[in-house]
Amino acid sequence: MNRFDLIHSHGTYGLANRDRIELNRDRRIESRALNATMASSLNCLYNEGFLSMEVQLKGQNLQNLLCFIAIFALGHQLPRVWPKSSLE
Repeated sequence: MNRFDLIHSHGTYGLANRDRIELNRDRRIESRALNATMASSLNCLYNEGFLSMEVQLKGQNLQNLLCFIAIFALGHQLPRVWPKSSLE
């Protein structure tokens, strides 16, 4: 029985509320994972010398910057899986 069938057979109020609780829990888990990834990426960039100053931004601008940095840092780390001699 899928979720759609459950809503129609058991009523929408209780199931919708339970679904909302599960969705919020999943969003919190994803948010924590993203925050950990960004923190790790920022640390990598700082250790590699890419970040030498503090950035003072608020709200959406900070979130956009951190997402860009996380993506850049993850891409920057990819070549490290190959032996150093193969990159030279």
